Amino acid sequence: MYRAKRFGCKHQNFEKRIKQIILRKIKEILGIGLLFLLSITTALGQGPSLSPYDLKESYLEKKAAFKRDDTKGLSTDEKAELDRIVSILEKNASNSFEYHFVKYVNGRYDLSLSKHLMEAQRLQPDNRDLIAELFSYYLLTNNEGQAKIYAQQILGAVSSNTQVYYKALAADPTVSALIVCGEEDGLPLLALQSTGQINKNLKIINLDFLLNDKYRAKINSAYSLGNIEFLNNEKAYLMKLLPKGGSGMAISTTVNQSYFTLFSNKVFLTGLSYRYGSENQMIHLQNFWTRAQKELKSLTLNNRAERKLYRNYLPPLMTYYQLAPKGSDLRTAIKRVLLKLTDQTGKKDEVIAILIAYDKIE
Repeated sequence: MYRAKRFGCKHQNFEKRIKQIILRKIKEILGIGLLFLLSITTALGQGPSLSPYDLKESYLEKKAAFKRDDTKGLSTDEKAELDRIVSILEKNASNSFEYHFVKYVNGRYDLSLSKHLMEAQRLQPDNRDLIAELFSYYLLTNNEGQAKIYAQQILGAVSSNTQVYYKALAADPTVSALIVCGEEDGLPLLALQSTGQINKNLKIINLDFLLNDKYRAKINSAYSLGNIEFLNNEKAYLMKLLPKGGSGMAISTTVNQSYFTLFSNKVFLTGLSYRYGSENQMIHLQNFWTRAQKELKSLTLNNRAERKLYRNYLPPLMTYYQLAPKGSDLRTAIKRVLLKLTDQTGKKDEVIAILIAYDKIE
């Protein structure tokens, strides 16, 4: 009986010590979490605490907000703000998916940081934000097999109307090289090419990828551009590239016109793309019109993004309308397609005003 009581007493003390150890560990964990949240709050100067996920989302929001129409560059303050979020994650959550993902993205296609991309993939292989980065990485490293896998995932998130648009952009057989702006327009187009749905011989020049040294060196070599820099020198770079590209080089109309203000008088609208010094604008527009009638015949746009994208059809159609003989059946046909498209894109009043102005001038 005595021995049983002593055993029972020891057992109770043992349980008590275990509970104390567990409570101490919980306090330590809570303390570390509190320190992490306090450090984030202090660093960002915000009241509510931010988790690693919140920080990643904040980074992506700021990165999108810092985009400008005429440069891929960042101001000193913008770069410092993005770097600061990376530093907070590195200090407080260095083993997290969010840190490795943001660390790689912040390098802006610096492939020496690819270990962070691979670690992010290991931690969250199905993360939607990661797919575009992995696709771009495998394109830049010429790994066609892996790129094709992620291309299929890219297209899985792209609407059928958007895919039809980019197929139309690449459909002009006289275009041998096409300049696109970046992730929003370049990745769907490159994904279509990776999966064999558009001309595999079309050279797609992605302005975002020109931030990568090897990619830029490859383009510079292909067009005899020397060692010209691209970042914060975009207009001069394009002004040198376009004449070297010849009549087969085009710029997608998804690229903001601010990029070619230095030579806007030498750029002509020929459809869903511009040509440099084109002497055959009317012929290109005629071919565009032939294709556009088929592409737009049964079109039904489903959301704001699609409406915004398909507005790129309006300027070339209006240009062709202006160049067509007044009172001709051609003008009537163009106007009919234009008005049908404006019903869906929400630009009817603006387009009608322009068409009336064209008719009055003539």
